[in-house]
Amino acid sequence: MPKKRRYTYGDGCMGLSSSVKQILGEIDNVAEALENKLNCNVLLLAFHNYAYIQSDVMDDLENFLISTNKKYEDRDLCLILHTLGGDPDVAYHIGARLQNLAGEKRLLVIIPRMAKSAGTLLACAGDVIYMTPMAELGPVDPQVPVSGTLWVSAKSIGDSLRMVLEIIIEVLQSKKPAGEIQEMLIRVALSQMPMNAVSHYDSLLAHVEELLEDLLSRRMIKDKEIVSSVAQKLTRGYKFHGRVIHLDEARKVGLRVESLAGEHLSAVYAVYNRLRDLFTLIDKSLTPIPDILRIISVTSYNLNHGLVYVPEIPPMADYLTGPISATSTSSPSS
Repeated sequence: MPKKRRYTYGDGCMGLSSSVKQILGEIDNVAEALENKLNCNVLLLAFHNYAYIQSDVMDDLENFLISTNKKYEDRDLCLILHTLGGDPDVAYHIGARLQNLAGEKRLLVIIPRMAKSAGTLLACAGDVIYMTPMAELGPVDPQVPVSGTLWVSAKSIGDSLRMVLEIIIEVLQSKKPAGEIQEMLIRVALSQMPMNAVSHYDSLLAHVEELLEDLLSRRMIKDKEIVSSVAQKLTRGYKFHGRVIHLDEARKVGLRVESLAGEHLSAVYAVYNRLRDLFTLIDKSLTPIPDILRIISVTSYNLNHGLVYVPEIPPMADYLTGPISATSTSSPSS
């Protein structure tokens, strides 16, 4: 008898079209096939590019674990993770929860395509990270809002403030007297610099570094010096937050990473391909909507094998675009 699938969606969503239902069913099917192939318990956490790891995800995950009849302690736990990131504290909390859920068994984190920023922090909860040839991790330096929708790295802000201070000190210590314009620029710079923010950004970096060290030391790495080195590199060691950390670079950092190949790789790509089909379908629905109205809220699809987060599709999208077929996208071979 086939399992009953559970799909949930938020208020205001136009509902589950037949195309969405079809793809969600396919995701569940390929996830089950992967589970059988790897002989593990598969747990899927996948996020559209407009959806992020936030506090609600912890609640959703716990409710999912309570509602499922699966006994996670009987086999290794395989987390299939796809995300651009989100709240590092929530990622840490989820990681610690999954470590406890795995118990004496291994927690294996599988990255089909990407687990960036807070996603990398979450991936570091595993005993091992498995990556496809195109998978990528990323630096975990926290992002802070500076204006409107613009977010920048706390590390970059701190570095920039220090650089400005160094220039000012160099000018003040110069034997040549500062000109009127230089003095004016120095006064303006000092008046505008959030001096108290420098220590705040340093504390934020140290906090995320500490979260990372805790997750790493629980399972993946036992040597304290290596744990500290890896956490420092991922938090402070890269100039750009979007830096691609591919498999070879992840190994160089010191993470325990394995490559996927053969039938295991094909099974993982099958899951990713179906996720990509769903995300492409959502993107087509959002395309005609003005940017100001595009992302109203995020909704979750609760499957038999985990949770998928996507932006809600405004009701007008169906009117503007008409029915959208669930055609498969061009993706890696599955």
